[in-house]
Amino acid sequence: MGAKNHAIVMPDANVDATLNALVAAGFGAAGQRCMALSTVVFVGDAKSWYHLFCFELLHIYCDFYSRVLHLEQV
Repeated sequence: MGAKNHAIVMPDANVDATLNALVAAGFGAAGQRCMALSTVVFVGDAKSWYHLFCFELLHIYCDFYSRVLHLEQV
């Protein structure tokens, strides 16, 4: 049973640093699921970053999936 760890993204945060930190916190926990970030709350103008966050996640997923396919072909 893991925790529900939240991140609050404020409008004055640095976009690149914040998105990198969110991805790392959500997926870089190396199996420690109770330490992983599970919820992101975008506040005010930061709500416009949502599509950037989703694009970053899609990019990581596609990169991972292409590596898995490559391993299956070897």
